Amino acid sequence: HTVAISNSWGGTDMTDATWTSDLQQAAAMGISVFASSGDSGNSGSGGAAPSFPATASYNTYGATAVGGLATTVSGTASTDGSGTTGISTESVWYNTPNAGDGSQGGVSTVYAEPSWQKASSDANSVITGASATTGVSSGRGVPDVAADGANMEIWITYSGSTGYQELWGTSVASPLEAGLFATMDYSVGHKLGFANPLIYQLAQAEYNGSYSSSKPFYFVSNGSNALFSANNGYSLAVGWGSINAYNFVQDITSSTPSPTSYPVTFTESGLASGTSWSATFNGQTSTSTSTTVSFSVVDGTYSYTIGAVSGYTSSPSSGSVTVSGASQGVSITFSPTTTTYPVGTYVIVNATSANIYLYTLPEAEKFTVANTVTVNNVVMYLGGGSGTVSFSIGTSLWGSQVVGTTNVIVGSSTGWVQVFFPHVTLSSGTNYFLNVKLVSGSTQWGYTSSPSVDTGALQDYWYSGSTLTHDNSYPDIFSIGYNTHSTAAILGQMFSSEQYLGATP
Repeated sequence: HTVAISNSWGGTDMTDATWTSDLQQAAAMGISVFASSGDSGNSGSGGAAPSFPATASYNTYGATAVGGLATTVSGTASTDGSGTTGISTESVWYNTPNAGDGSQGGVSTVYAEPSWQKASSDANSVITGASATTGVSSGRGVPDVAADGANMEIWITYSGSTGYQELWGTSVASPLEAGLFATMDYSVGHKLGFANPLIYQLAQAEYNGSYSSSKPFYFVSNGSNALFSANNGYSLAVGWGSINAYNFVQDITSSTPSPTSYPVTFTESGLASGTSWSATFNGQTSTSTSTTVSFSVVDGTYSYTIGAVSGYTSSPSSGSVTVSGASQGVSITFSPTTTTYPVGTYVIVNATSANIYLYTLPEAEKFTVANTVTVNNVVMYLGGGSGTVSFSIGTSLWGSQVVGTTNVIVGSSTGWVQVFFPHVTLSSGTNYFLNVKLVSGSTQWGYTSSPSVDTGALQDYWYSGSTLTHDNSYPDIFSIGYNTHSTAAILGQMFSSEQYLGATP
């Protein structure tokens, strides 16, 4: 019964209906098909192009491409099997016996990258990462494995002559690999069939740290051909390297190792301490009141979404994370929701606060800003009844206005009011006056007895009859800001100290 077929020939990458049908039939019969990857060493006119039929492979059937190695051995060599040889070094076969001869690989422009290569994070990253050299962003990567291809002494009968002859090339490596798999078939007691999915599963597991005591592959880290270098893992020069047949058989007949999991941590910034937020990752939702949410997954690409938090927007709010043999982190920034209000409107942003007293309008506050800022609203305490109130900001009391008069009709509710006016830039070091007049009604401005200050940055003025009086014993409370800042943050500062805050950038 046939268990393995080897092909020691190659040509320009292409598709062939007969070959496709034969490969499907071989897979259905449990026959492993091998093909030499080519001997060009990716030098000369062929460049980065791989060779057919080594490229002919699909998700569930196809050929296993075999590259070439230069191997040195240790121990006592023999021709009758009595020696005690072992592998000393393995490297990419190249420039032997002739300049340019060597293991050939590359990425196919004809065959798509099969699922078992995509599922291998190391192989997939090598294939897609070589696009600058191959000119292909994704495709079937060649070779899959490698075997001896340099200066092999083989007992053959050729043209009537029998004896040892020195041969080289992947045309030698491919039948060696076919014979190796035939032997392993016998050892496991069944046909291994289309071998590539199993090869990549075991190789990626070894690459991730599994099989530490029974490694199924000898990864190659030495040498290169004209374009591709060994990679101590998967490479486009020698694939996953050579197979340790004993360990390979032991690994596939024992329990399959659990894949390694890696942490994926989402870290938020921008939320107030203790705020609840959540992330949904790979279909699982986790909620936290700390700054981090963590998950644990094996290699792969996963989507995520960030749960809505009232009053905030998140950036990014969704996306994907690729895990490839290492932990991953995602930074999430929460920003207060921006609401645009028409000029001359107001919103009640908080209910009545303690230690607030009301005083009859008109009133004025002198202030400076530490840095040049753009503002478009003032938050202040109004109460005592409804009415129409006018607001302006000037560089002198009631004159030289930088913000023209904005009239606002205030309801009877008592509380913190945020009033919106046209955007204006206030310059650092300039004295400004917030002027507030009562046009009609009975609305009053809130003030506090603490603190009593006279710093130059804050000066309080009030009217007694028609006389303007300067008195900082009872400063009025207000905050000037820009509406990308949340009112909750502004009020939190005001309530914590109940004092003048200055302009908020």
